[in-house]
Amino acid sequence: MNLRLDKMYYKFIVLFVFVFVVSANVCEYDYCECDDNVRNTTVQCAFGNKALASNRSLPNNTITLILSKSNITILQPSELLKSDTLEELLLSFNHIIDIKPSSLQLPQLKRLDLSDNELQVIQPGVFVELLKLESLNLANNKFTQISRLDFHPLVNLKEIILDGNNIGRDLLDTSLFDPNGCGLTNAIQSISLNKINLQDVRREYFLQADKLSNLSLSGNNITTIPYFKQLLHLDLSDNPIEVLEFDQTYPPIISVFKINNLKIKEISMNGLLGLFNEIEMESNRHLSNFSHLAFGSNILRDDYDFITRKLSMRSSNLSSLDERLWVLFKHLEVLDLQDNPWHCDCRISWFLKLNIPLILSQELKCATPSYFKGIRILDLKPHDFECPQQTVPKTVRYSEGVYELAVTLGLILYTLLLIVTLIWIYFFLYLPRTRVKKNEYLQI
Repeated sequence: MNLRLDKMYYKFIVLFVFVFVVSANVCEYDYCECDDNVRNTTVQCAFGNKALASNRSLPNNTITLILSKSNITILQPSELLKSDTLEELLLSFNHIIDIKPSSLQLPQLKRLDLSDNELQVIQPGVFVELLKLESLNLANNKFTQISRLDFHPLVNLKEIILDGNNIGRDLLDTSLFDPNGCGLTNAIQSISLNKINLQDVRREYFLQADKLSNLSLSGNNITTIPYFKQLLHLDLSDNPIEVLEFDQTYPPIISVFKINNLKIKEISMNGLLGLFNEIEMESNRHLSNFSHLAFGSNILRDDYDFITRKLSMRSSNLSSLDERLWVLFKHLEVLDLQDNPWHCDCRISWFLKLNIPLILSQELKCATPSYFKGIRILDLKPHDFECPQQTVPKTVRYSEGVYELAVTLGLILYTLLLIVTLIWIYFFLYLPRTRVKKNEYLQI
């Protein structure tokens, strides 16, 4: 009897331990925090390096797992990285140098952040289980060859971030969309290639990405404006671009256009020819001239086609703007002209007619003349904007004097010629006829 009871007790203990071990997950340990609500759970294991080593599983309804700053060096198969519900995995700011194939068994994963690690290659098979992945962040790793990235399994990938990887030189010869290379599909909608040492963008490079809407190429060595027919967002900031010029045959259609901190000195005629909802061109410290025909000559005659609603030229080197721009600028919902060295004379008195809110006028101040320096332009009155008579440069006065002398000499010569002609008519035509008639009269 006692032996039978001992066996039953033993089985009960084994069953209890088995159930406890199976049901145990990372939320029951002090190195992870779990935020539960009715529908999902967020598991926060950042700053702890024991989560993967514990080999514990995730709660059944986990949606987000945060393993950032956990001193992970190698990602390998783990119970923690097996889930049928996980949609977001954050592994940024670790020291990951390698990801073993089959490590990520997450069929529902939509967002994967591997930024700020030390990856140099993505082995084939790493992304095989991530068929629903939509966003992949690989920024600030150690990639130098784009061909070492394998994106073929990611058929639903919509966004990829490759900022801070030195792959610009390799992109000149290798396409992101090459099926024999890394193999991004045409489902991609957003690509970020900031600070990758990109020298140039071939006209046809992104043609295969027919769904591409957001493209960021800031912080590279691009010197000319690439051709893009239609984008929702294009960022070309922090590039050594000196001339802003678009294809006039096929003007671009871009919703948000960012061209901050370039080397442009002027926006000339047709420099912004196209359709833009928002234009952000800030910190262009060399920009001192903005043509009234920058948006094209036709737009001034028919401003109905001017669709831009936000324009910022903050922190540039502009001192004046042509009043003819008023036809367009009056349609703007947001106009930021602050932090420019404005010369407050009659040429910018039309600024008072602009609908600029207080928050965008605090630094809209005069730089010259000296007696207006530091004064807010919108605090001035129309009669304050004067244009004193300017002294004409010596070269201009000299050329004008030569012109006046030439005109005077021409008039004198013309008068002399007229007098000589009249004298000739009198002596050689009129006077002989008079003598003939007189002789005839005497003979009678």
